[in-house]
Amino acid sequence: MDISEKNLEATIEAVLLAGGPDGYPGGAGAVAEFPETFDYAPGGYRKRKPENYDRALCLDPGPVLDFIYATQPKEWEKFKKQHGSDAKDRLLKRLSSEIHKRGTLDVFRGISGDRGISRDSIQQLTV
Repeated sequence: MDISEKNLEATIEAVLLAGGPDGYPGGAGAVAEFPETFDYAPGGYRKRKPENYDRALCLDPGPVLDFIYATQPKEWEKFKKQHGSDAKDRLLKRLSSEIHKRGTLDVFRGISGDRGISRDSIQQLTV
Protein backbone atom coordinates (compact mmCIF):
# COMPACT_ATOMS: atom_id res chain seq x y z
CA MET A 1 0.00 0.00 0.00
CA ASP A 2 1.37 3.40 -1.03
CA ILE A 3 0.66 5.94 1.72
CA SER A 4 2.72 8.75 0.22
CA GLU A 5 1.42 12.28 -0.15
CA LYS A 6 1.85 11.97 -3.92
CA ASN A 7 -0.47 8.95 -3.98
CA LEU A 8 -3.01 10.76 -1.78
CA GLU A 9 -3.01 13.71 -4.18
CA ALA A 10 -3.39 11.38 -7.18
CA THR A 11 -6.33 9.62 -5.49
CA ILE A 12 -8.07 12.91 -4.69
CA GLU A 13 -7.56 14.08 -8.27
CA ALA A 14 -8.92 10.78 -9.62
CA VAL A 15 -12.08 11.10 -7.54
CA LEU A 16 -12.65 14.74 -8.54
CA LEU A 17 -12.09 14.01 -12.23
CA ALA A 18 -14.03 10.71 -12.34
CA GLY A 19 -16.80 10.84 -14.90
CA GLY A 20 -15.49 13.95 -16.62
CA PRO A 21 -13.52 14.39 -19.84
CA ASP A 22 -10.27 14.52 -17.90
CA GLY A 23 -10.98 11.27 -16.04
CA TYR A 24 -7.92 9.78 -14.47
CA PRO A 25 -7.25 6.46 -16.27
CA GLY A 26 -5.49 4.86 -13.31
CA GLY A 27 -7.90 6.20 -10.73
CA ALA A 28 -10.37 4.59 -8.42
CA GLY A 29 -13.24 2.90 -10.26
CA ALA A 30 -14.35 3.13 -13.85
CA VAL A 31 -14.62 6.49 -15.55
CA ALA A 32 -18.00 6.97 -17.22
CA GLU A 33 -18.11 8.77 -20.55
CA PHE A 34 -20.58 11.59 -21.07
CA PRO A 35 -22.23 12.52 -24.35
CA GLU A 36 -20.15 14.77 -26.60
CA THR A 37 -22.67 17.58 -26.07
CA PHE A 38 -21.10 18.30 -22.66
CA ASP A 39 -17.98 20.42 -22.58
CA TYR A 40 -17.36 18.93 -19.14
CA ALA A 41 -19.19 16.77 -16.65
CA PRO A 42 -21.99 18.77 -15.01
CA GLY A 43 -20.71 19.73 -11.58
CA GLY A 44 -17.41 18.08 -12.43
CA TYR A 45 -13.85 19.21 -12.34
CA ARG A 46 -11.40 19.95 -15.16
CA LYS A 47 -7.72 19.22 -14.92
CA ARG A 48 -5.70 22.38 -15.35
CA LYS A 49 -1.99 22.88 -15.89
CA PRO A 50 0.01 24.73 -13.23
CA GLU A 51 1.11 27.27 -15.85
CA ASN A 52 -2.55 28.30 -16.33
CA TYR A 53 -2.50 29.79 -12.83
CA ASP A 54 -1.66 33.50 -12.71
CA ARG A 55 0.44 34.02 -9.59
CA ALA A 56 0.07 37.80 -9.65
CA LEU A 57 -3.73 37.56 -9.70
CA CYS A 58 -3.89 34.43 -7.53
CA LEU A 59 -6.41 32.80 -9.86
CA ASP A 60 -6.77 30.86 -13.08
CA PRO A 61 -8.21 33.36 -15.60
CA GLY A 62 -9.50 30.78 -18.10
CA PRO A 63 -12.28 29.23 -15.99
CA VAL A 64 -13.17 32.61 -14.47
CA LEU A 65 -13.74 34.16 -17.88
CA ASP A 66 -15.51 31.03 -19.17
CA PHE A 67 -17.87 31.28 -16.20
CA ILE A 68 -18.58 34.96 -16.87
CA TYR A 69 -19.21 34.34 -20.58
CA ALA A 70 -21.55 31.42 -19.86
CA THR A 71 -23.53 32.94 -17.00
CA GLN A 72 -23.59 36.66 -17.82
CA PRO A 73 -23.28 37.15 -21.58
CA LYS A 74 -25.33 40.37 -21.71
CA GLU A 75 -23.47 41.95 -18.80
CA TRP A 76 -20.13 40.92 -20.32
CA GLU A 77 -21.05 42.65 -23.60
CA LYS A 78 -21.95 45.84 -21.70
CA PHE A 79 -18.71 45.61 -19.75
CA LYS A 80 -16.68 45.18 -22.97
CA LYS A 81 -18.35 48.23 -24.50
CA GLN A 82 -17.47 50.32 -21.45
CA HIS A 83 -13.87 49.15 -21.12
CA GLY A 84 -12.82 48.14 -24.63
CA SER A 85 -9.72 46.05 -25.15
CA ASP A 86 -8.82 46.33 -21.44
CA ALA A 87 -12.02 44.59 -20.33
CA LYS A 88 -10.51 41.19 -19.50
CA ASP A 89 -7.49 42.61 -17.67
CA ARG A 90 -9.60 45.13 -15.81
CA LEU A 91 -12.13 42.51 -14.70
CA LEU A 92 -9.48 40.00 -13.59
CA LYS A 93 -7.44 42.60 -11.68
CA ARG A 94 -10.52 43.96 -9.93
CA LEU A 95 -11.78 40.47 -9.11
CA SER A 96 -8.39 39.55 -7.66
CA SER A 97 -8.29 42.76 -5.63
CA GLU A 98 -11.80 42.24 -4.24
CA ILE A 99 -11.10 38.60 -3.35
CA HIS A 100 -7.93 39.70 -1.55
CA LYS A 101 -9.82 42.37 0.42
CA ARG A 102 -13.12 40.61 1.13
CA GLY A 103 -12.61 36.90 0.51
CA THR A 104 -13.90 34.68 -2.28
CA LEU A 105 -17.30 33.84 -0.81
CA ASP A 106 -18.19 37.46 -0.07
CA VAL A 107 -17.26 38.52 -3.61
CA PHE A 108 -19.26 35.76 -5.27
CA ARG A 109 -22.30 36.37 -3.06
CA GLY A 110 -22.64 39.72 -4.78
CA ILE A 111 -23.27 43.27 -3.71
CA SER A 112 -25.79 45.93 -4.68
CA GLY A 113 -26.54 46.47 -8.36
CA ASP A 114 -24.82 49.17 -10.35
CA ARG A 115 -25.65 51.13 -13.52
CA GLY A 116 -28.91 49.27 -14.07
CA ILE A 117 -27.25 45.87 -14.18
CA SER A 118 -28.37 42.89 -12.13
CA ARG A 119 -27.13 42.36 -8.57
CA ASP A 120 -25.08 39.28 -9.51
CA SER A 121 -23.42 40.99 -12.41
CA ILE A 122 -19.77 41.49 -13.21
CA GLN A 123 -20.47 45.22 -13.13
CA GLN A 124 -20.43 45.07 -9.33
CA LEU A 125 -16.66 44.70 -9.57
CA THR A 126 -16.25 48.13 -11.13
CA VAL A 127 -18.01 50.05 -8.36
